[in-house]
Amino acid sequence: MLYRVTREALVNAAKHARASRVRVVIESVDPCVRVAVEDDGDGFDPSAVVRPRRGHLGLASLRERVRLLGGRLEIRSAPGRGTTVESVVPLDPVR
Repeated sequence: MLYRVTREALVNAAKHARASRVRVVIESVDPCVRVAVEDDGDGFDPSAVVRPRRGHLGLASLRERVRLLGGRLEIRSAPGRGTTVESVVPLDPVR
């Protein structure tokens, strides 16, 4: 499921951000794994995103997927400043 969250963050960067660079960082932060997708694109105000558009999963879906793994999702972005989608999930996920 963490793969799908990372994939969706990459798809969002490609479709919406108009980024020239995207970086994926994967690291072990015992007892968790941290995955961050960082782009230098347009950015946005995360608090302004209330509902997903039709046919889109939206940020709430990403948060729910990470929550189901016992982790947390943080989205850092601002207009003109790029976006970072960071997931931190236990290496031994909650089942």
